Amino acid sequence: MEKEINCQAAKALNSAGVQVQFYPGNQVLYAKMIVTDSIVIVGSANGSASAFTRNHELDLVTNDSSVLKQAQTDFENKFYRKP
Repeated sequence: MEKEINCQAAKALNSAGVQVQFYPGNQVLYAKMIVTDSIVIVGSANGSASAFTRNHELDLVTNDSSVLKQAQTDFENKFYRKP
C-alpha cells in the first residue's frame, strides 16, 4: 500500500512539473532531499499532515549557494549517471 501511495503522490507531483526519483528495487532511504533553483531541504520529514503537526522531525533548509550547487550535483550524479 505504501508503494501505491508514493506512486500516486509522485504522479501528482510530476503533473505539476516536479521531478521525483525513487531508489531502485527494494532499497530504502528514509532521508529526503528537495532541491530547487534557490533552496535545498534535507531531512526526515514526510510531506504528510502528521510530519508537520505531530511527529518530531528534523530538516535543514538552506539557500547557501555552495550547498545548493553540491546538492544539485549530487542529485544529477545519483539519478543521471551513465552505466
